[in-house]
Amino acid sequence: MAISKAELKKLGSLKTKKGRNAENRFMAEGVRVLEEALKFDFLPLKLLFSQADISERGREIVKQFKSKKIEIIEVSSKEMDTISDTETAQGIAAVFNVPESKLSKLYKSSYRRVLLCDRINDPGNLGTLVRTALAFEFDMMLVTNNTVEMFNPKVVRASAGAIFGLPTAHASYQELEQFKMSSNASLVAAVAQHNIRNNMNEKSEWDLTRKSPQILAVGSEADGISKEVLSMTDYAITIRHSSKIESLNAAVAGAILMHNIYEKQRTKPAHE
Repeated sequence: MAISKAELKKLGSLKTKKGRNAENRFMAEGVRVLEEALKFDFLPLKLLFSQADISERGREIVKQFKSKKIEIIEVSSKEMDTISDTETAQGIAAVFNVPESKLSKLYKSSYRRVLLCDRINDPGNLGTLVRTALAFEFDMMLVTNNTVEMFNPKVVRASAGAIFGLPTAHASYQELEQFKMSSNASLVAAVAQHNIRNNMNEKSEWDLTRKSPQILAVGSEADGISKEVLSMTDYAITIRHSSKIESLNAAVAGAILMHNIYEKQRTKPAHE
């Protein structure tokens, strides 16, 4: 099936936030990312591939999506470059509907570990945090309105497809506060060690393993966590490090804390 110029233009618009918002769709590219979409049964509306550029693994993905009755469109290398957001396209891309992102519809009472991303502006950091949260069995991710768009192509790529396996909701600060109260969750903010406030309780990561819901908040490396989130924080937590640097990268800090929580809960004695 050939692709029209109008459709090609529409797909190219998905490289922009304006285009994604207008269509309520996003594009995901590359073999590894689309293999993850298959693994989590997160099916696209259509799959596009370039015969001249696709690898053997890519052809297997085409075959599997075809068996799931997904529309398959073959395009030229030039057409693939038009819709691709990468300098070196892998010859395979898919168009997805943007999934539900309302907190009230995604949250389940069984969720105990929630990652909150506040003022994360770097797509690479956000994508890495998605991937890390899934790796360490966090149940869902919340993103505030001043965080980079979740389905920005760079976020999708940095997540290595983990974005298809982790429920993600947008939340205003008011919605976050209401959620915190209704779920009886504790909000723990990751704060740079030079910013620990005197009027906040500092607790180590080992204290984050209670059975009640926990919201771990991570902010941007440059600006930290917003005053709105800090105002509803129950505990501030910091990662001790050398004074040779001012702060850790946001994704690195989030990964360290999530790993410690994961390890502690895995080894938690049965009587606790």
